[in-house]
Amino acid sequence: MKLNVGLFSSFFDIPALTATGDLLIAFSIHLAVLLILIFGIYYTSYRRKNFVFTFFLIGLIVFFLSYVMSKLDLNMGFGLGLFAIFGIIRYRTDLIPIREMTYLFIIIGLSVLNGLTKNTMSFAEASVLNLLTVGSVFVFEKVLNLRTESFKIIVYEKLDLLKPGQEEQLLFDIRERTGIPAEKVDVIKFNFTKNNAIIKVHYHSKKFENGNDGSMMNDDGDDD
Repeated sequence: MKLNVGLFSSFFDIPALTATGDLLIAFSIHLAVLLILIFGIYYTSYRRKNFVFTFFLIGLIVFFLSYVMSKLDLNMGFGLGLFAIFGIIRYRTDLIPIREMTYLFIIIGLSVLNGLTKNTMSFAEASVLNLLTVGSVFVFEKVLNLRTESFKIIVYEKLDLLKPGQEEQLLFDIRERTGIPAEKVDVIKFNFTKNNAIIKVHYHSKKFENGNDGSMMNDDGDDD
């Protein structure tokens, strides 16, 4: 029985093994960064599982695309254009808060950086850049413990409290009935047929909710 020596030798070709090793090293660094950034920092701060799926999968896909692009003869404009497309991703089915958009941009940026590492810098330099980025996020989230502004969309029926001069009573009523630490209220739309209004309640809190910012709450228990 004859072996295909050409196929066997090409499979175990030293340059091919070196390239595979470089891919595995770059992927290992990137995977570690994603796990720390998404699960170690973001999830422990906000407990929002729906964004974890998005962050992780986008981080992986952008990394693989960037790695493949590094092997193709593409100009810088094309690469920046692809990066911009991912950078302006908007989901029409749900509103992404500014904090999550920031995390998304960071993850996309690190994915491109790690995917292009082989042709742009050493693994040591890439590791330092990743460490500095993750460390900066950790300082702002865990050390400085900066509050993030969030909001809830509420169907509210006490129209008399929406009049000018009733701000303090309005905030007090919302805090008492919903438990939201309301700080400011914007009226989105009045519905005089149903004798209610849709309002946006702004608050600052990292620990208040586990769901999405901008979710709908209905004070009277009916869907609008």
